[in-house]
Amino acid sequence: MNNIWLISGITLKEGFRNRILHGIFFFVFALFILDCVMVNLFTRDLGKVAVDIGLSTMSISGLVIIFFMGMNLLSRDIDKLTIYSILSRSVARWQYIFGKYLGLSLLIFISVAAIAVLTAVFVETIIRVYPDYIPPLFSWVQYTVAVGLAFLSLLMVTAISILFTCLTSSPFMALLFTFGSYLIGQNIDLLVKLMDQSAAGANPLFIIIKPITWVMPNLSLFDYKTIAAYGLALNVQDIIFTVFYGITYIMLVLFASVLIFNRRELT
Repeated sequence: MNNIWLISGITLKEGFRNRILHGIFFFVFALFILDCVMVNLFTRDLGKVAVDIGLSTMSISGLVIIFFMGMNLLSRDIDKLTIYSILSRSVARWQYIFGKYLGLSLLIFISVAAIAVLTAVFVETIIRVYPDYIPPLFSWVQYTVAVGLAFLSLLMVTAISILFTCLTSSPFMALLFTFGSYLIGQNIDLLVKLMDQSAAGANPLFIIIKPITWVMPNLSLFDYKTIAAYGLALNVQDIIFTVFYGITYIMLVLFASVLIFNRRELT
């Protein structure tokens, strides 16, 4: 366990020292300013727009961190063979994978938490300036739940990125596969409904698409922006199921990553 925390700490420090992170925060700040300007273009449902924009900004920033920095931290160790110096110090490969994942998760948590606070200030400002355009049932409880589930979905994407980084030696291919998995995960429900409405049983594409829906993450389950925007009632059972599904999926993907990484030649 000490080795896992050691690797996670090193990963976290490398992440904060990376100049890419500075660029990402600049991008988020610019996006935040753009959001403040855009929300004034809407004359109705300002509360919904503010919450949607705030949560979307948080999710986009987390994805940018995963795609452009998180995956680079792992692939760089492999490309520059610095992983040899790590594994030579009585560090098992599974400890390296879990340590890297924990470090990336902490980096994403700190970054997303800072952005979530910034977006919460943005939403609170809209509430105070335009109180007549805010849904009467809006609650910070729903907003917090939406932030937590969005963060959990980012952790799932992080686990997938580690899986593909272990699976392929090309960082670009790992990025492409991870991004593709994210797009599929966001549209699985829509895809299945479209197939069901078009005589899916007689469509040969359904035979291919159906197994994919079992393997790909259903990220649409974690989208609570509408519930947070309108303050709709929360279904505790659905939330518990979603959290259990997310954690289980992450563990399965990490174990698969360890199995692949144990068989991989690092030369």
